[in-house]
Amino acid sequence: MRILCFIVLLSVVCVGCQEREHQQFFAERHDLFEQYRTNDIHGADDALAKIESLDRNEGRVVYTTPMSMANEVGFIEVRRAEIHSKLGDEAGAAQFMSEALVLLKQAGHTNITAESAIGFTKKFDEQISPEWRLEK
Repeated sequence: MRILCFIVLLSVVCVGCQEREHQQFFAERHDLFEQYRTNDIHGADDALAKIESLDRNEGRVVYTTPMSMANEVGFIEVRRAEIHSKLGDEAGAAQFMSEALVLLKQAGHTNITAESAIGFTKKFDEQISPEWRLEK
């Protein structure tokens, strides 16, 4: 009986810890996306690099399948490719886009192209209006 009580207590504690990890992950990711939204092009790229690192290193907390993580990181890479292209770093842009397409195909977007991926991120970004997209 004591063992059963211990197992139940441990399960409740683990669920609470997992929920706290989810909240911390999303709070940090939200803050970084706010930096992406409000900073100039260099600050936006820095924020995306931090989001990518967070997703790759801590994403296991919330992304339940490799496909869901690949989807998230893939679209971050698309944005980074756009930024590097706008900054004149064509080699960096090509590298980010190449990685993005591999990840997005792993996530199940089998027919995705660079153009369609960029179109999707631009459409999403219309909702959050990042400053770097407004820069001339």
